[in-house]
Amino acid sequence: MALATGRVAGLKALTRWPREGRELFPDQFLPALGIRERQALGRFVLQTSLRQFAQWQKMGLDLFLSINVTPEEIDSPGFTDTFFSILITQPGIPPETLVLEIGEILEQDVALGHLQRLRSAGVKIALDDVGSAYASLLRLKNLPIDKIKIDQGFLLVYVTIVLGMRELRRRNTDCEQLLRKDTKIFINYKVTTHFLEHYP
Repeated sequence: MALATGRVAGLKALTRWPREGRELFPDQFLPALGIRERQALGRFVLQTSLRQFAQWQKMGLDLFLSINVTPEEIDSPGFTDTFFSILITQPGIPPETLVLEIGEILEQDVALGHLQRLRSAGVKIALDDVGSAYASLLRLKNLPIDKIKIDQGFLLVYVTIVLGMRELRRRNTDCEQLLRKDTKIFINYKVTTHFLEHYP
């Protein structure tokens, strides 16, 4: 959602597995899949989401589409070629409207090569779960990325600190310098995420 207008700015492709009357999230079923199965699932998600996104583009909807990329995909030598071979089947989709979200990177050199090729073609790269174990803040300077998505746990810690400092200020404790710009981290935010899922 765009903070300036309150309108939907983009969408994210989500994967859910119907199982025994409930929906399983990726962290509940991905560990049970092998590397080839994860790669096959990634291709399926990419093909399906781009096909649907192309239809929305034809309807005149001005949106971006975010797609998660698993470590197995970004570490695969042929990932970028596979991505572009799928994208070319939907010629109406500008690469600039696509965001690939990455998290854990195992093969650094291979992954960096993919990210550089993708960005040079206009595809946006987002680092997911910043502040978590894998996507630490220290890695930002080493990756060719366009956006960051802050981990929920990291954000909760930040909010807790801010609220704590405000309580200290209320008690006249000398922490004015710390509080002066306590929302500085949010000053350049343009888009926020609202969790909305639709099940057919």
